[in-house]
Amino acid sequence: MKMFWIFIFVILFLPRISFGAPILATQQDLNFGQVTFSPNAQLLLDTNGSITISGGAGVSGVTSESILMLSGLSNGDIINSIKPPNNIGNVGGATVQINTFTCFISGYFAETPCSSVINIAITGGDTFVLIHIGATATLPNGSLSESDYGPYTDNFDVTVRVNKKKITSSAVVDFQYVRDIVITKNADLDFGKIALDPTQDSTVRLNPGGTIQAVSGSPVPISGHNPASFSVIGEPNYIVNITLPADGTVFMTGPGTPIPIDNFADDAPSSFNGSGTMDFNVGGDVTIGQNQTPGSYTGAFSVDVDYQ
Repeated sequence: MKMFWIFIFVILFLPRISFGAPILATQQDLNFGQVTFSPNAQLLLDTNGSITISGGAGVSGVTSESILMLSGLSNGDIINSIKPPNNIGNVGGATVQINTFTCFISGYFAETPCSSVINIAITGGDTFVLIHIGATATLPNGSLSESDYGPYTDNFDVTVRVNKKKITSSAVVDFQYVRDIVITKNADLDFGKIALDPTQDSTVRLNPGGTIQAVSGSPVPISGHNPASFSVIGEPNYIVNITLPADGTVFMTGPGTPIPIDNFADDAPSSFNGSGTMDFNVGGDVTIGQNQTPGSYTGAFSVDVDYQ
């Protein structure tokens, strides 16, 4: 009798174990800040949130790139592509075009057009990456109407393919047109006539409210003093920063040694009122050395007002 041995081989196909599909979630808005208008200007918001302006527009306030977290990744996963929209037209109704999106992932690639991101392999045990997205805003030709000023918000989709599977998340873009700040000088800073003891240095303080006093030495203010006065027009209720000259940068010149003005101070409110206006005064300290040549001394200084 012949015996036949039958051997049965069992081949086990072990499936790839997955601990969940990657997830895409927005962490931070794309924010162009507060923009003062200039026709055809471009605002280049890069992937670290800083902004470059061409064409004369101004930007204040907080600017930020969009950040999305891509989580649930494993070693060897492939990010095939990152695709924001080609263009966001008239953001939330604002006359501005958002396009030319750029992308950045730390440790994987530097800032580059998002369309150039292709087949990036996840390494080093990373379970998530942060996708930073910047963009360019192009302002329209022409001018703005009164109704164009204000904040605007819009949504846009970002689609990421991982291992050829599509994941989409909605992101947000913020944009705001604000009025140009216009400053008008109403009066110059004038320390008036001062009588001095020529044997000692003397400092006189002219306060923003208009009062004048001796700080050191024995000067005697006689007459004709007044603080500088300014009127400003801007965006209603907006907070502002006022920058006055630093010490040691402003001098009055005349027949003798230049005379410094230091400790500039103002009495400005922190924001525009509901009508978009504010008024304020500026004072400072003048220090006159002993044996200063008598006469009339004049100088100049600047005041900057910006949106916070």
